[in-house]
Formats: sequence, C-alpha cells, structure tokens
Amino acid sequence: MAEWIDYRTANPARFDRDVITPIPAASIVPISAVEHTSLLESAMTIPACPYIPEQREDFIAAAREASRKILSSATRSAATAVLDSGPGALLLEHLPVDPGEPPSPAAGGSLDPGHKSTFVSEFVCVALSVLVDAEIFNFRQEGRGSAPLFDNVVPIESMRLQRGAGGFANNFPFHCDSTWHRMRPDYLALIGVRAAPQAWTLSCSVVDLVQTETARRMPLESFRLKPPQLYTQMAEQGIPLGTPEWRMMDPVDAAATELNVNFNGTDCADPAAVEWLAELEELVEARATGCLLGPGNALLLNNRRVCHTRTGYTPTFGAQARWFVRANFKRALWDQLPADDHHAAPVMRKNGWLDDAGRLTEAFLPFVENPARVAGLTGEAKEVAAQALHYTPVPRSRLV
Repeated sequence: MAEWIDYRTANPARFDRDVITPIPAASIVPISAVEHTSLLESAMTIPACPYIPEQREDFIAAAREASRKILSSATRSAATAVLDSGPGALLLEHLPVDPGEPPSPAAGGSLDPGHKSTFVSEFVCVALSVLVDAEIFNFRQEGRGSAPLFDNVVPIESMRLQRGAGGFANNFPFHCDSTWHRMRPDYLALIGVRAAPQAWTLSCSVVDLVQTETARRMPLESFRLKPPQLYTQMAEQGIPLGTPEWRMMDPVDAAATELNVNFNGTDCADPAAVEWLAELEELVEARATGCLLGPGNALLLNNRRVCHTRTGYTPTFGAQARWFVRANFKRALWDQLPADDHHAAPVMRKNGWLDDAGRLTEAFLPFVENPARVAGLTGEAKEVAAQALHYTPVPRSRLV
C-alpha cells in the first residue's frame, strides 16, 4: 500500500456553520421538580470534595448512592430511548446548579478546591453516569498529564485556535471521542455552568447517516484513526500510549449502527478515500443539530451513535466566561482486559503488577498516577511497564 494520507492535511476544514438546526424536542428530557430538589439537597450534604484526591472516591460513592435513589424510572427510560435506541444525543433540562453563581475559573481542567464551596455540577455529572449505568474515568494524557475526572472547560485567550478544550476561534471538526483508543468512552457528559450566546455544541447521529447513499458507497478498510498530537508528543517523551498507536475502522459501521469518526484524526488509504470522507463530512455538517450549554442543562452523548463538536465563537474572558464540566463514562470500567495476554504478562506477575485474573494490582498504581516514572525506567522494566499500561485501569484508579 502507498503511504497513508492525513485527511485534514489533504482537505482543510472550511465550514461556516451560519445556520444551526436546534436539537429536536424528542431529544430533550426535563427532569422533574422532585428530582431537581432531591439532587440539589443531596449534593449540598456531601462533605467530600471532588477536587481533593484523597476525598474524590468518597464524593463519587456518595453521589452515586444518592442518585440511584433519586432518578426516576421515567427519566431512566426516556434517557435510554434517546441514547441507546434513538439518535444518541440527549439534552437534559431543569438540572440543579451551584448556588451563588461562582465565577468561571481562570484556567481549565481540575478546579482549585477552594474555588467554590459547593459541588452541584460535579454531583450532577456523577448522577448522569448512574443514569447510563457507567463509571466516570479519564485518560492519563488529558490536561497535559493532569487527567481531571471533572474537566472544567473555559476559553483561554492564548489558546484561541486550540483543537479542543480552551479553544474558541475555530469551527472545530466533528469527532467521536478517543475512538482509536482501546478504552473509547461509551458516553460523554457536558454539564452547562455558564453560557455563551454563540457557542453551539453540535452533534450528528448515525441514524441520519447509515442509510444514505454516501454510507453505502463507503470504501472498506481504507481508514485508520490515530491519537491527538498531544498523545504522540508525550509518547515521544517516554510516556506510553497504553493502547495501540492506531486503529483500522470504517467511519460508518452499518452492522453495529455506530460511527467511528474523527475528521481531525484520520488517515486515508488513497485519494478516493479522502474524497469519500470529504463527502461524509459535508453530510455530517448538513445534518447536525445543536444546543447552547448553560446553567441547568447538560448534553449526554452516546459516543458510538453520535459525533459532536462546537462552533467557533467570540468569548468573554474572566469571571463570566463560558464554562461547562466535561466527563467520560465507561460501562464495566474495571472489567476491560486486553484481547491477548501479552508476552510481558509473566514478568508483570513476577513484579507483582498483575494478578491471576489478568488484572493490574495496586502495586502498579504509582506508574499510572505519575507517568514520568515509566519514562524513568530502563531496559526490560521500561518495556514491561509500557505494556502494563495496556491493562489499565488499576483498582481504585479511574485513569487509563
């Protein structure tokens, strides 16, 4: 095969997005007044702070237990119908918010524990994970290694053209999050805290694509998905990916009714594949719907049924900046194992890193929490530790 072609280099993004179709009413679910009040009251009674590492699991456990009792069967059924059987993008409304309208943080990622005195948005985030029977987690490389479970997203003036969190000036391309990764999120949650009037969050469903003539003409085995530049830069610095470097995937999987899309992170086998993917991108842009994230609402996305993005916008900086909390959810988080037992497994067991069931032990946790420790190893130990990262997460850890 000839050399792979980077799709975005071959076909630069050039979409105006002047007209946005609102998310359909059938995909909007308001929670009840009883649920609203109970979620707020429960959030205010948890003493643990989600931004203090030693208290984080206590916060999550308390929020999960309370949410299981609060969320009604009607809300659960409505969510399932939209997320898993329907289009895959659910806008929840009438959610509780932190009282007193705390100021937007100056930087994204994890909050300073003293930034606000209540953690209602974070409680809502955990409640949404309960709604889809999943667990919150994150990737070690996110936040440039800080890997916040509750990722606060605000515009950063110096990152105006940033691809992803912090950016704002560019119309960011559509994507399914971390599709190339072995621990691809099952769901994404975007909890609105403070709105910006021009900042639309867009999504496009597999339902609107799978039966199209474009999908039927898709060239097979012609696309591979790859990691973001940040991940490869960290790998070059000795911090392993913890997953295969790329993954062959068809952008539209009709058999599974799934999307495997990242228009900024796909290589094409030949010019014909580039041309087809450009046609698909135009179709996604034309059929997308959008919403404005703000206080009291949250967008929950099935990361296999929809691709999503944001529009470019002119932000306000400082205390009134656009602000939302983002999180990844995975079902059976601690039950994910590599497809094959790697040749390094015996050495991992010898080092006490792997148990008889093929799962990492807590002895390996320091290497997950501090990736630089892997970079500092040498010889066989470094190779084995890099392979062990393919077995994450470790019990008591939510990082992969």
